[in-house]
Amino acid sequence: MMNKQIALISVIGLVLSAAVGFGAYAMLHSSTGHVAGETAVSNKAESPAGEAMKGSVAQDEGAGLRRPACPSLEIPGAQVQLPCLSEQAVTDVDKNDELSTDEKNEAIGGDAGAAGDEITVVNVWAWWCQPCREEIPYLQEVQDKHPEWQFVGVHADKNAKNGAGMLDEMGVDFVSYQDSHNTFASELGLPGVIPITIVYVGNEQRKVFVQPFRSTEEIIESIEGVL
Repeated sequence: MMNKQIALISVIGLVLSAAVGFGAYAMLHSSTGHVAGETAVSNKAESPAGEAMKGSVAQDEGAGLRRPACPSLEIPGAQVQLPCLSEQAVTDVDKNDELSTDEKNEAIGGDAGAAGDEITVVNVWAWWCQPCREEIPYLQEVQDKHPEWQFVGVHADKNAKNGAGMLDEMGVDFVSYQDSHNTFASELGLPGVIPITIVYVGNEQRKVFVQPFRSTEEIIESIEGVL
């Protein structure tokens, strides 16, 4: 009798142990699955933000190539028509050759030749020219100090994308034109070197500087000296 009671108690103990163990396993498995589920939901929630961040970066990288719009196809003072510099080699001037005289006048603003006494400083440069790279930031500083003077760049190289990218990298915001065929220098009879800076009062050419400038003060003194 005693042996049967002991055996029964042992069996009951084993059953209880198994039940407790199974219950603990079930609770642990449920908790682990819940945590994993939360992690998955969290990752999924972060995914759109990550995509948005990537899109923002891509947009910022491309935004640097947007150049200021040119007021007309005709460079102030010089009265030479060129396309506006952008990240692509634009062909507005080539297309403009097919227009009538009236349409051309409308495209360049009609009265673009009547410049009055406006002071225009035209700088001829190229993205690969090291003296140009050193000089252009000084031109930007002079423009900031003298907003009454109009600064205009002429990029004398076929790679418009590199030219636009260089100006954006430097934070230069004055208007620049694209001269893929050396049109500007040819029409004005300029020497085949860069950089070159030309000062105009209205449509009158006052001075051609065939040299790189080394400071903002040097540029200001040179411009004031021919006005």
